[in-house]
Amino acid sequence: MNAINEYMQIDDRHITGWCDQCWEYFNRSIGQYKRYYKYAKIGITIDYKVRASQHEHREKKYKWERMIVLYRTTSENNANYVEGYYQERDDFVNEWYGWSHMSPTGEYYVYLLLGNHRFRRK
Repeated sequence: MNAINEYMQIDDRHITGWCDQCWEYFNRSIGQYKRYYKYAKIGITIDYKVRASQHEHREKKYKWERMIVLYRTTSENNANYVEGYYQERDDFVNEWYGWSHMSPTGEYYVYLLLGNHRFRRK
C-alpha cells in the first residue's frame, strides 16, 4: 500500500516473522533505499500514518520525503530490538536513543525515514 501524506510518500512493504529471520531483508532494503537520500532514520510506531505526519511537521531540517514500513510484529521487544540495532549505526540521524514503550495495540511497525533526495533537481 502506498499513501501520500502532506509531502511524504509512505510505502508499506513490511514483512512479518521473527526478527532474526528478517535481517537479510532489512539490510538489503535499507541499503537500497538509503543510497538515494542524504538522511535516514529508523523508528517504531503503532500507527505509521500518524507518525509520518509528526515527522513532517517536527523535523523540517531533514526534509523527510519517504517512509518505508519495513516490519510488523506483535512483539514490542522485537520492534525495539530492530530499531536499536540500526540506531547504533553512524549513518542514521536518530536523535533519541532508548527503549520505546507504546500502548499495547497488538501491532508495532518498524519504519525507515528518508530525506533530502540526492539526485533531485532543485
